[in-house]
Parts: sequence; C-alpha cells; structure tokens
Amino acid sequence: MDRIVPLTAKFTPADIEYRFQIVAQHAFEMECESRSNIPVTTDMITEEIAAFRPSLTEAMVEEFKEDVATYSRV
Repeated sequence: MDRIVPLTAKFTPADIEYRFQIVAQHAFEMECESRSNIPVTTDMITEEIAAFRPSLTEAMVEEFKEDVATYSRV
C-alpha cells in the first residue's frame, strides 16, 4: 500500500477500481495462457497505474477545496 497510494493522488475511486479490474483481467489472461497460478503483485499494479492518466486535475482539486471552505459548516 505504501507504494500504491502515493501514485493515486488525483485518481477518483472509479479510476482506481478500473485499474484494479484491468490488473486482475491481465493476471487471469496470463493464468489461462500459462496454465499456472499468477498472483497479482504490487509491481503489476504500479505499472498499470503509471500507464494511466488520472481523471482529476490540479484545478479540479483546488476548486473542490474552495467549495469545501465556502459551503461547509463550521
């Protein structure tokens, strides 16, 4: 988790879920081809995350922070 979490700073929950589905599908396909158990590794996850552009931008994050400050109850 220490290697994965920092890589997902601007990812939405849907982004993260989708990337993990891709990794699981890839491992499943490798298992089918090799007919042996292929566990999902941290390296597989980090490689997939690195190849994906997150949905959130810095501008979106800043806008959210401003909205929280403006509209949240104190």
